[in-house]
Amino acid sequence: MGALRQDPYLWLHLTGLAVVPLLLDICLAGLATADPVLPVGLEMALLSLVGTLPILWMQWQRPFYIFSLGLVALEPAALTPTQRQILSLMRSQWVRAATLGGAGLLVLILWQLYRMAPLAATTTPFVGMGRPGGLVIAGIAFLAANLFTQVPIMVLWVLLANPSRDQAVPFYPTDRVKSDFWSVGFWVKRILPELQVSVPEPELQPGATTIVPQPESQVPAASCNDSPLDETPLPYEEVEPQDFWD
Repeated sequence: MGALRQDPYLWLHLTGLAVVPLLLDICLAGLATADPVLPVGLEMALLSLVGTLPILWMQWQRPFYIFSLGLVALEPAALTPTQRQILSLMRSQWVRAATLGGAGLLVLILWQLYRMAPLAATTTPFVGMGRPGGLVIAGIAFLAANLFTQVPIMVLWVLLANPSRDQAVPFYPTDRVKSDFWSVGFWVKRILPELQVSVPEPELQPGATTIVPQPESQVPAASCNDSPLDETPLPYEEVEPQDFWD
């Protein structure tokens, strides 16, 4: 897996897709509060514009700063070279085209929710708010659904990028990060702990040899019982006893 895909901020913001079904349910509950007051086409147009255009404009002009979490954002000077390459990918024309397709898909989903709204009229918790209040809730939920969809689309583009292009991606200038990307909150020098990636040992090329140091040969020291002489037993000879006192 390429170095670009190992950044934890990418995977953290990709999980935002899990919130989209809940936001769409809230949008459906808002649409089911009461019968439409305005023409159906006008209500659809208002909800589509309010929920789609702000996020789409942000992604086209000043994309969401991916190296942020809540009300804190990572200082541009603290970005690694790989993270600066990620910012360059997020400013590409392909990301803009992908966000435009994501916005169109969400508008189609909104139309389906609008058609299903009468079926949820008996279960919506916003009945007492009336149609205007329901439209406000639906618009806010649809806006949030766009945000939590468009940011993961941008992340997916980086994750699906060809790892062989990692070295060809330029480094985004740190002095332009704050002006070219949208972020809220405070700038800090560190948010998430650094990810330690173990690098595998390089494989040997065909024909290459590896010199493995061998342990020194240990020769057992000769003990006092060892004898360099041949210990083959000699033939037995009978010797007559002599009287040394004579």
